[in-house]
Amino acid sequence: MNFKRKIFDLENQLNDLHEKRVTAVKQQKYDLATELRDLEKVTQNDIKSMLVDIELYINQATETEENAFELQELRKLVEINATKHNEILKSE
Repeated sequence: MNFKRKIFDLENQLNDLHEKRVTAVKQQKYDLATELRDLEKVTQNDIKSMLVDIELYINQATETEENAFELQELRKLVEINATKHNEILKSE
């Protein structure tokens, strides 16, 4: 599974939803803004779930010369995204 691509796609989806929600609020379309906020939360949960899946994959994998780089990259991905999403949750 291409975890990096999936996280990237979810991040883009989250950013698009956020921009649309901000626009909806500015246009006083509060029902739409509420729906978009709910979709943002679902997408954030999808990202968190994906990070858990990645951590499980890392923990279950036996590190070899062939997969050492992949596992290192996945560890970085988890660390960066966990930090980023903690900051997002703090700002809400």
